[in-house]
Amino acid sequence: MRLFIAILLEERIKNELCRIMEDMRPRMRRANFTRRENLHLTLVFLGETDRADSIERVMDRTEADAFPLKLDRLGKFHRGGGDIYWMGIGENPALSVLHADLSAALRREGFTLEDRRFSPHLTLAREAVPGESFDEKAFSQKVPQLSMPVSGFSLMKSERIGGRLVYTEIYKKPLRVV
Repeated sequence: MRLFIAILLEERIKNELCRIMEDMRPRMRRANFTRRENLHLTLVFLGETDRADSIERVMDRTEADAFPLKLDRLGKFHRGGGDIYWMGIGENPALSVLHADLSAALRREGFTLEDRRFSPHLTLAREAVPGESFDEKAFSQKVPQLSMPVSGFSLMKSERIGGRLVYTEIYKKPLRVV
């Protein structure tokens, strides 16, 4: 199974992100926009593994308090075949600690994780090529800041079904409510 640990989003946040993507769509020559049901924040990508039970145990041992999450900017990663546009997450020590604790515990369990800096974001579009009239700076200034409480994190399975990428929650760990 192809697995990752993620924070799932409230419906109102998904609605706002879909509105942003719909505003962006006519301004792109081409782009693969994220489907509403696939919007999430990846905490740890695990890749192909049949050790879901080990991951669930690590998740159960990871203790953290619920915390707010703020989405505060539009950005992009430059790619040769088209850019990746995303909503960025504001500085968030609780999120960084949760990511670090999960990653360290998973490594102790023998999992090999990506060796790059944690850059929390929500992917809106891949392989995106803007049209000539797209004013990225002006568009970015109209993107609202969004926030939501984070009350848990989930183990997700990624698979292709009927040619579509489908993410399915297979386990959820709640955070402590203070």
